[in-house]
Amino acid sequence: MNRHANAKSIGITRLCVLMCLVALPRLTATCASADNADCLMCHSAPTLHKTSDGERIYLYVDPKAFAASKHGSKQCVECHSDLKGQPFPHKPEVAPVDCARCHDAKISDLYERGVHGASAETGLPAASCTDCHPAHTLNAAFQLKTCRSCHRQQAEDFKASAHHEARQSGDKNAPTCVTCHGSHGVKSVSDPKSPVHPLNVPEKCAKCHDDPKVMKSYSLPTDRLETYRDSYHGVANKHGDLDVATCASCHGAHKVLPSSDPASATNQNNLPDTCGKCHPGANANFAEGKIHIVVSKQEGGVVYYVASSFKWLTIGIMAMLVGHIGLDLFSRIRKRLFVR
Repeated sequence: MNRHANAKSIGITRLCVLMCLVALPRLTATCASADNADCLMCHSAPTLHKTSDGERIYLYVDPKAFAASKHGSKQCVECHSDLKGQPFPHKPEVAPVDCARCHDAKISDLYERGVHGASAETGLPAASCTDCHPAHTLNAAFQLKTCRSCHRQQAEDFKASAHHEARQSGDKNAPTCVTCHGSHGVKSVSDPKSPVHPLNVPEKCAKCHDDPKVMKSYSLPTDRLETYRDSYHGVANKHGDLDVATCASCHGAHKVLPSSDPASATNQNNLPDTCGKCHPGANANFAEGKIHIVVSKQEGGVVYYVASSFKWLTIGIMAMLVGHIGLDLFSRIRKRLFVR
């Protein structure tokens, strides 16, 4: 029994040695002449990893996923260019890949000036290219899990939103993270150049919600920006008030739901709480009536007549003021010319 086991063990050992001898010419080749099969001899092992600062970093590359990715036709050394001419196994420390070697330098510039390009605390990138675009499984489709890896709560809220539901149903007009925040040049919400800065939010939302073609399939009105701008909130926002309510203040930024949904911030039962964020003590009566009001006889009702009265009162006062100034000037000119 032991003799049989020993013979089997010796046979396995000889087979391993033979396999190593067969692979030796490839292992001693240089990376300059290597193809992806050479790299995958090691990197297709799921357990392959290295340890850096006590953290285990896996170096596994799924051959099928890589072949199906946007980079599937590339050779490894095209990206890992510092390995050209290196013998197998290559040096343990590999230089970071410079994506700008192939991709538009303008994109790199946008990234470096964006919020992901550098962290204010460390001066190091807050997110690298491969954090958002996994090099070995890269595809062109937006994937929520990409943003979720860092922005977990925002992603969970968005996943529960009407926007995500529409996207999942195949509506390519429905927004994703990059629709509102941008892609490579993502800026902080506090940056005036950010599309989601408080002063820019109304126009950003209006790009979809004021588009008749986009709203037609949902039977939604397309006058949201106009009616917002006619409100106190809209006027204050237009004049630079950063604290006044915007679309996101009432409807939510990520978990946007139709007002018919009981979980929606704009559901009738939730309006006191929503308004109460800015107006402490707001009750059910505070939120009565329409919010986005078209000032017309049909929809505006009393608001229309009040607004019309103020408009004509203002016009009348201005007309009288101009008339008074005109009469005063006429009197002064007449005295200078005709009275001696």
